[in-house]
Amino acid sequence: MGDVQLLKEWINPLYLVQETIAQISPTFYAHQELPSIQLSNFFLEEKAEHVRKVLDKLSWKKNYIPHMHSFHKPANEKTLASLYSLLNSSGFKSLLGTMLKKEFKNIIIEPLQFQHGDYTLLHDTYEQEKGIVCYLDFTKNWSEDFWGQLIFTTKAEPIIFPRIFNAAHIVQITEDAQCFVKYVNSAVGKNKVYLVKVTMH
Repeated sequence: MGDVQLLKEWINPLYLVQETIAQISPTFYAHQELPSIQLSNFFLEEKAEHVRKVLDKLSWKKNYIPHMHSFHKPANEKTLASLYSLLNSSGFKSLLGTMLKKEFKNIIIEPLQFQHGDYTLLHDTYEQEKGIVCYLDFTKNWSEDFWGQLIFTTKAEPIIFPRIFNAAHIVQITEDAQCFVKYVNSAVGKNKVYLVKVTMH
């Protein structure tokens, strides 16, 4: 596995041992309709806190199409360079690939912010790209009363990921799967959802 030192500098050592890695794939594929898993405390705590602070200081631009979505994207992503270096590294691709028994060549990174009034909707004209998607969650001080949950739907029961700081929510987007973020309501105040979406092929 390449870039081992970089992985050690970022990833919770629990996820770098073979015993843990071997347990992830059976859990992930146990959800046959929608393979998925949530990995808590994914990064070292100090790294997760650092990324959170960077996201909090970024300048964000509104991305708004009323019948489809409302969220914010960063005006400049340069301060996230160290995180991008990790996510684009061969070591990270190899680690996730070994966990999920896949081979990843391409990674697309998309930081997202949701605040009061933001959402994404299911829409007939939008076909979600197939592949593995990993949402890295850097949201703190969140209550279910604020809504803003990450929801994946299929013909079976939906999978709802709660907001958990420093969690990695990983899902395989299948033919029938769709994803949306529930409307963030006024109870949220100044709190915000911070996600880094990583799509892998």
